[in-house]
Amino acid sequence: MLKYRSGNLIRTGVIGFTLVVLIIAVGLSPERLWTWATTVRYHAVFAEAGGLVSGADVTMSGTTVGTVTAVSLHKGKAHVTFAVDGTVDLRDATTAHIRTGTLLGERMLALRSAGEHDLRPNSTIPETRPPSPYSLVSAVDEATSNL
Repeated sequence: MLKYRSGNLIRTGVIGFTLVVLIIAVGLSPERLWTWATTVRYHAVFAEAGGLVSGADVTMSGTTVGTVTAVSLHKGKAHVTFAVDGTVDLRDATTAHIRTGTLLGERMLALRSAGEHDLRPNSTIPETRPPSPYSLVSAVDEATSNL
């Protein structure tokens, strides 16, 4: 019984824990670890997601700066979670738009940074700021109403 009360047990536990963490870190690709360590997560709320899916690109000024990590539905609103490279400067009045990214119609999330202060990590871009995604039906309706 007394052998489990020594200081060696604590040292052995710390060394064992450190080895397990290192083995897990090596088992995961270093690129993935670097991405987890350097990205910042944000959220945006939309009236509809318009075909946006997890894994879609997040762009800013035509450059890919991150990816959409989750799209979910809460109380009839689309909640989009996305991760952006930590070097990207997003401001407190940033807007998010769902756009068509490819000729095949794949959707992407486009950001436009605006405002005076930095946007805090895990902040939500409210529904009042991002416009609804572009859809062909609404474009045809708008075009015919202008005739």
